Amino acid sequence: MRAVAVSILLLAGTVLLPAADKRLVAGSAENDALRISATVLDAVHLRDAVGSDLGDHYVAVEVTIAPKRSEPIVFSLNDFILRSQASGEHTGPLVASQIVGAGELVVARKYGNRSGPGEPRPITGTDVQLRTQGLDPAAKSLEDTLRVKILPEKTTAESFSGLLFFPLEKEKPKNLTLSYSGPKGKLRIEFK
Repeated sequence: MRAVAVSILLLAGTVLLPAADKRLVAGSAENDALRISATVLDAVHLRDAVGSDLGDHYVAVEVTIAPKRSEPIVFSLNDFILRSQASGEHTGPLVASQIVGAGELVVARKYGNRSGPGEPRPITGTDVQLRTQGLDPAAKSLEDTLRVKILPEKTTAESFSGLLFFPLEKEKPKNLTLSYSGPKGKLRIEFK
């Protein structure tokens, strides 16, 4: 009986092990002024980081910025854009109140067919919905956590890290590209 119990535990461990050791897609880019490394978090790692998977409505990217010089650089969330190579969608990151705030604006684009190979898909329509609700204590706690974890906007010559949240759903991480366009140049990070 004991041998069976040990066998079951070993089998359970081997079944769960691949999920826990799942390799996240990452990438980096650099120029003479800075290096940016980024990793797309899956739902498990996102729950570990902020306590929620946010309903799988967002792509979360952990970013580390390392300036190479001693002169301070100004960093802003507006310096980043996440693009889907598969769908053509692109978006900037959101702040905590936009993710978990008392109301949300939901924008869904409708795309037509491409006119030819390599051509972008035209936008044929946009649906906009405004949802409002009061913040319960759990949502307020999540908003506070996000506020702390989101990549800070600051001027610095020191390395720092944080999370960026982009409102894209059902995107494969390997199809994403993170672009940085700031005061020290432009960088493009492809995830592998």
